[in-house]
Amino acid sequence: MSAYDVVKDFAGPVATICAAVAATSITGLFAAKQWQTAYMQAQIALDKLKIDTFGDRMAVLKATRSLMRLVVSTRSGEVPDLHKMQELRRTIDDGRFLF
Repeated sequence: MSAYDVVKDFAGPVATICAAVAATSITGLFAAKQWQTAYMQAQIALDKLKIDTFGDRMAVLKATRSLMRLVVSTRSGEVPDLHKMQELRRTIDDGRFLF
């Protein structure tokens, strides 16, 4: 058996292994890029959620401030505006999931 016969016999399997390694490497690169893209999209979605809920959270904070101001400014023996207090409480309760 000559060196040519040995190379000829193993050329097919070696080429198949090289092609499989190349295909696996390219697939791995694509998967890494897709993972990176998905991660960036998740970060963007979280930022968008924070921005979208900012106005709602500010409304809840303002309602909380107004409620505290209403309670503190009420003199002893004086009855606070119950309708206003209920409205502010509803606003605060509606925003419970925002924090």
